[in-house]
Parts: sequence; C-alpha cells; structure tokens
Amino acid sequence: MLPVGTHARIDDDAYNMYYDEEIGVEDVEYNDQDILYQGTGADFGSENTLFKITNNDYRYNAVSGLSQNYANIGDDEVITMVFYKVDTNAKVPFLLFGFELSSETHAYQFIRVRKGDIHFIDTLSRVMGYLRDDTGIYLFHSVDVTNEVNIMMNIMFSNVHFLLVDEVVNRRQVFKCGVNDDIYNFFKTHPEFVFLYTPFLNAYEIPSVGYVGGNMKGYNFISRFGITPSELSAPFGVGYYFTDYISALEHSKKRCRDYLNPIFSADTKNSAVNKSIVYRFAMFLGKTKVMLNKPDDVIDQSLFKTQQLADTNDNACKRARMTLRITDHDSIWKMTHESIYAGDVELDDGSVYQDGPLWCLRDYDQQYLLTFQPND
Repeated sequence: MLPVGTHARIDDDAYNMYYDEEIGVEDVEYNDQDILYQGTGADFGSENTLFKITNNDYRYNAVSGLSQNYANIGDDEVITMVFYKVDTNAKVPFLLFGFELSSETHAYQFIRVRKGDIHFIDTLSRVMGYLRDDTGIYLFHSVDVTNEVNIMMNIMFSNVHFLLVDEVVNRRQVFKCGVNDDIYNFFKTHPEFVFLYTPFLNAYEIPSVGYVGGNMKGYNFISRFGITPSELSAPFGVGYYFTDYISALEHSKKRCRDYLNPIFSADTKNSAVNKSIVYRFAMFLGKTKVMLNKPDDVIDQSLFKTQQLADTNDNACKRARMTLRITDHDSIWKMTHESIYAGDVELDDGSVYQDGPLWCLRDYDQQYLLTFQPND
C-alpha cells in the first residue's frame, strides 16, 4: 500500500486531543404559504433487523459498465479503491461508500494502492471492475460480510468507515470530520455511481444524514428502536426530530431542546448515564415541506400556538409571534408531506430561527441508526 499518512477510526476522537449543488432524488417542495462508534447499519460486519422491508431488490446499474480487463493496468500504476456496500435493512436499499480517516487532516480520503500490491484483484469475487478517467483508476469493490472480505479488510484496509452519499457529496462532513475534495469531485463527475434502482428502473431515494444529541441513559433503547416521537409542544407536532451535528452536540451537553429526543427529558445524578452521545442517522425524507417564513405563508392556528401567544411571559410570547409562519403544532403538513424542514430562517424582527436546522419525519421507519459517538 502507498504511504498515505496515519489513520484513525472515527471514535478515536473520544480519546485524542482533537476532537453547491446537492445530489438526491427526494421530492422537495418549498412552502409558499462510534460501545462507541458501532451502529446498527453502516459499519462493516454490523446488521440491523429493525426495519426489514418486504422487497429489497435493487439494481446498481453504474457498475455494469466497468472494465474488467485488469491486464491493461500496469503493476506500477496507482489504483484508487472505491469500497461500497448496499444496506437493504432500512426503508429502502441505500448505498454507503468506504473511506479511511486521516489523523493528520481529520478528513476522509480515498485508499490508494499500487496494482502490484493487489495483483490478486482479478480473483476476488466482489471486485466489480474499474473506471479509468483523467484523474486515475478507480476500482470498485462490493463489501459484503464474507470470509473473503473479512480477511482482506482486516489485513489491508482495517480503517475503512462507510459514509452516506449525502455526507460525501452534499454535507462533506461526518461528525466533526471532513471529506477530501478528490472524493467529492469524483462523485460530482460521475453521479451515476450514487443511484440505486428498483427492478423497474425507478431510482430509490438517497437518504440524508441527521443527528440527535443525548446521553448514555438512552443508549440501549436507541440502539435497538431508534428515537421516540415528540409531543405536540414540538415545532411541527408529533414526529421524529433530527438536526445537524453541531446542534446535536450542544443538545447532548445541555439538553436544551428535549423534543429532539423525549427519552432524555428526565434528569439523573448518575454521571455514567449522563455521558453525552451524538447519534448519527440516515433519514428517508420523502416529499419534504420547507418552511421559509414568507409573508404569505400559512399561519399556525393550533391550540398550542394560541396558548403560547397568550403567555404572560414577554419573551415566550414574542417567540411565538416570530414563529407563527414556521411552526405547525397540529402537524397539518403530514396530510401532504412525509417530512418537514426549517433551516436558519430569518424571522420578522431580523433574528434567526434558533431551533434550525431541524427536520421532522412523519413515520417511524423513515429513521435508521448508523453510528454514534461519545463526547467528553
């Protein structure tokens, strides 16, 4: 293997000093009115039986056009390894791509090797072929839980982590770690590799990443069942709430927004179970309603909102007024959409919506736990 620096698993953060244009197929409608890192779905060798779907057939059409004439690759040529796996245990099948994490740059990077160092590639049953373009040679390897892959991964590529397409192309971040430009550029140049299809050639939805902050108290529950639904007091009513990493990290320390995960609402004096954790999920957003606080947007007329507006606390009342065209405590959005989103929306007084970014999912099976990371 070529020297590519030193590497670390994403969970090493718990022990070390350091802690454009989007790709997706979800239908978005704008509103005019790592105990440690190991998760249940995305890490090598793990399995999630939580959300089994009836028909998990898929077609990964992009790999069918790869070349398999390995004799055309010289022994001294550098090969970029593209590890991928298809998780069929969530609402729909989805892709994850494997990269290694550099402890020097704290960013994910491609694994590169000389052809001569993996001269046996044509004997591996899970090698799907390679693509050669102006930037190099990309060898696609499908990762499955087999003895062959276990042995190879443990010996040659022991630091591989699997990331969502959304994390690689759109967010370019996983927890606090970045994603190198060459990874981003490859998938922007070759977008055909980010899509899975049904047997009828309809593209499956590409899940988005979402985070939830909490503590060890809820670990056993969340690792098995995911997060629990919120109450009517949450901005978009009863649903499953997620945010970005930074907000989830703050929530895990302060629990300032308990509706993001009601299981953490109760206090405890046990320092062990109070240890903060950030959970990383795949979210299947479906058709999404985006709240923009435009002057002609529909006003929240829920009973809960009415009670907030009548609050004698001036700050609470003002907050309720400023979010009249953002919140929907009666969840009317569920009649036409599968999820709802509010980002850093500008309010009428020029301030920014403090709870954003915030996603709420309508149904339980739209969430899928990937990994989780403790925080000191």
